Amino acid sequence: MPKLSTDLVPGLHLKNPLILSSGAVANARSLLHFLDLGAVTTKTVTPQPRIGYRGRRVVRLPTGLVNAIGLENPGPVKLANELKTVLPKLLEVDTKVITSLAVTTGDEFRYVANYLSDVSHAFELNISCPHVEEYLRLSEDVSALRNLLREVRDISAKPLLVKLPAITLKRYFLKLVDTVLEFCDCLVVANTVPATYVDPSTLALVLPSLDRCGGYSGPGIKPIVQRLVYLVCSEYPDVSVIATGGVMCGTDVLEYIALGARAVGICSAVLLCGITIVSEILQELVKELENRGFDDVNEIRGIALRR
Repeated sequence: MPKLSTDLVPGLHLKNPLILSSGAVANARSLLHFLDLGAVTTKTVTPQPRIGYRGRRVVRLPTGLVNAIGLENPGPVKLANELKTVLPKLLEVDTKVITSLAVTTGDEFRYVANYLSDVSHAFELNISCPHVEEYLRLSEDVSALRNLLREVRDISAKPLLVKLPAITLKRYFLKLVDTVLEFCDCLVVANTVPATYVDPSTLALVLPSLDRCGGYSGPGIKPIVQRLVYLVCSEYPDVSVIATGGVMCGTDVLEYIALGARAVGICSAVLLCGITIVSEILQELVKELENRGFDDVNEIRGIALRR
C-alpha cells in the first residue's frame, strides 16, 4: 500500500492528506464519523454563539450547493466541552483536530483560544465567509488583517491556518497571500465562491443573508480553486496549502496534490453524498496511486508544476 502520511506543518503530522473541512458537520460529536481522515475541522466558532440566518439557507444545484448559514455555532464554551468528549477517540486513531474560528480582534481570539487550545491541534482563522460581512471584511482590508494576524501570532503558539477567499483577481489574491504568509503556517485555499440564487418559480431572491449573498461549493468550483492553488504553489513553492473545493473522488485529491497542495479538504461531497463518501475517496486515492506506480503520495506533490 502506498504511503499516505504527510507533514502539514512542522510538528503537525497527518496519517493521510484528507481533511474534513469546516462546515461539513453540525456538531463535534459528528466528527467521530470521520476517523479515517488525517484531520477533522470543526464548524467555525465565534466568540459568542450565533443562531445563524432563518429561512432557506441551502440551495442544491446540479453542480453543487449555495448556502447562507450565517456561521451558526454554539460558541467556544460549548464547543470545547463537546470536543473534550470526542477527543480521546480521535487521538486513539491519530486523527488531528483543527478548530475553525472567526474573530475580528486579538482580544476575541484570546478569549476563544483560552477555551479551545487544549482540545485543538491547530487553529484555522476564517477570514472569508462570503455571507457574514464582519468577517469577510477582514480579507478586504489588508492593513486590518495584518494587525489582527500579528496579535494572533503573539497569543498562541498553535499552528495557524488561514482560510482564504475565492478571489479570482490574480493581483489582489496574491497580495492577500503575501500579507497572510507573514504570520501563518498554512493556507486553506479556498472558501466558498460568493454567489446568489433566484428561485425560478417565484423569480425572487431566496437566501436570507442581509445582502442576499451565499457561498457556492461543490464540483462546479473545482477549476476555480485549482487555479488559486496553482497561483499560490507556483509563486510560493514551499508554502503548506490545504486545497478545498469540489473534491468528489480520489482523482480530485491527486489533482490538487499535483498542483502543490500538502492536504485536501472535503466538505460538499459529504453534504451531497453522505458520510461514507470520505472512505470511498480515500480508497480511490490509494487505487490511483497504485495504478500510477507511486509508492508515496508526497511523490506527486507539485508534479503538475514541473510538466
